[in-house]
Amino acid sequence: MNKILSCLLLLLLLAAATTRADDQKLRNDLEARRARVLAALDKNAVLLLRSRKPAHFSGDIHYEFREDNNLYYLTGLNQQGTYLVMSNHTMGNLGKVMLFTRTGRGKGVISYADRRLTLEEVSARTGIPEKCILGPADLEKFLARALGIKGKGKKISAKRLLYYDRRGAERSGITEIDKAHSLVLRLRHNRAGRRKIKSSRTLIDPLRRIKSPYEIECIRKAIKATEAGLTAAIRQMRPGMFEYEVEAIIEFHYRRLGCEHMAFPSIVGSGPNSCILHYSACRRKLEAGDLVVMDVGGDYRHYAADITRTVPVSGKFTQRQRAMYDLVLKAQIAAIRAVKPGVSFGETDRVARKIIGEGLKNLGLIKSSVHARRYFPHGTSHTLGMDAHDIPAGKLETGMVLTVEPGIYIAEEALGIRIEDDVLVTEKGAEVLSIGVAKRAEEIEALMAER
Repeated sequence: MNKILSCLLLLLLLAAATTRADDQKLRNDLEARRARVLAALDKNAVLLLRSRKPAHFSGDIHYEFREDNNLYYLTGLNQQGTYLVMSNHTMGNLGKVMLFTRTGRGKGVISYADRRLTLEEVSARTGIPEKCILGPADLEKFLARALGIKGKGKKISAKRLLYYDRRGAERSGITEIDKAHSLVLRLRHNRAGRRKIKSSRTLIDPLRRIKSPYEIECIRKAIKATEAGLTAAIRQMRPGMFEYEVEAIIEFHYRRLGCEHMAFPSIVGSGPNSCILHYSACRRKLEAGDLVVMDVGGDYRHYAADITRTVPVSGKFTQRQRAMYDLVLKAQIAAIRAVKPGVSFGETDRVARKIIGEGLKNLGLIKSSVHARRYFPHGTSHTLGMDAHDIPAGKLETGMVLTVEPGIYIAEEALGIRIEDDVLVTEKGAEVLSIGVAKRAEEIEALMAER
């Protein structure tokens, strides 16, 4: 018994040490990100980021909260009712970075569904000094001073340029913060003031395209959880199950391996539903002979995975299914080989579309490869990061992460196939991050034979 208790204690200590190390990595990365933003910020400008509005239904019952990506990118906080102000000009004697959020006085203070962090905890998590963390009631006056606001009512103007996300027009539900938001709205409604506002995305989005080692580590963990879910689902899949059962198996492993959210609603489409690109109802019963498209992804610390596998419910591909599957796989492998720094973002699409067009022509499905879009209607790649469809890019650069996901969808045959992997752009080319789940047809059939 003593040995068991000792082992349990050791595991707990190791887990705590790992958590502290992860928190330190995040804090170091946050400080580096804010330094890059300050370097890109005009000297006579102010950046203002605000929390997302908390989603809710039926009175005071709240959905799980997920913070705005840009605010989380610079604070690491998932606490609603938060504002971040950054500027390169002097803001009193407080510094260049100011955080406005509600903090608790003790461990038991509750804020909505989560415990409100103490001042010390907020500072430790973000790396922002305690003196630069104020309550929401201080925001309106501070913001007016930082911007050099002049005038009253709707006839106000600003001395300094404001970077602000114009999409966040809804109220937060927190009175003190809404007052500051109203100040920005009054500035926007004034012609002179409107010229002093730019989108914060123009400042932050370019910085988010290239992933740091810490961000790549988070993406890898999201991918690992997603791979575990897909592998388990493939092993357990059989005729008679419902799509939602497959979905539940996959999402169980997200939680088991530390993902806080889903990166997007899971797509588990069988038979005719395999041809619906963003199908999410997941209510159909799986039948022998069906193909099942599983396009899924976990979200680990605000970083997404996005992996797709297509498998035969019966455990074996038919000859027709296998011919189409191998064609999609051939296109995907060629498109991944095209990934390298400097090539245009659309190069993967060009390569994949050419192979699928020629293949469909050879199989007699189309007369000319230019008609392939009828059966391959979506793009081959998108960037991946804090969103499953992350910041758009023109050319690939070292440190970007993207998906490669060609597909064929023949609705009249209820035959849909998509294969998707997550790929890191490296100095020499590409690293496929999602190699931990079966992809070749014979690998999938062997895995399904284990059920």
